[in-house]
Amino acid sequence: MFLFSVHPLTEETLRGFRPSKGFLGAAGLTLGEGMSSTNLPHSQIKQIMARISDKVILLTVHTKFGHVSYSIVAPINVLDRVVTDSGIRAATGRYWRREAWRSLLPIPSQRELPQGGIRHI
Repeated sequence: MFLFSVHPLTEETLRGFRPSKGFLGAAGLTLGEGMSSTNLPHSQIKQIMARISDKVILLTVHTKFGHVSYSIVAPINVLDRVVTDSGIRAATGRYWRREAWRSLLPIPSQRELPQGGIRHI
């Protein structure tokens, strides 16, 4: 399923691109270790994407904050924006905004959405 995504040709091909935005996921996120993953080959692809993208946007659920997985992807200072679900506690969100990003965006769940659809936070 992921054979091409972790193939050395993938790395070489990616280095030829200059995306304006790179969207990444992570299995863990801490201030000290940064973004981490459970899969070393995928971590290598994410590292390349973080280097070549003008802006790096992390998409992760609130349960990943404060956890470190065994493969470090990148320090938090490479992230321009973090998008998470609305399960993040207010105090956790304030802490991360103060310590790392002004642009920590909680996305509301479907049941929290107003009748008209997605709301801007």
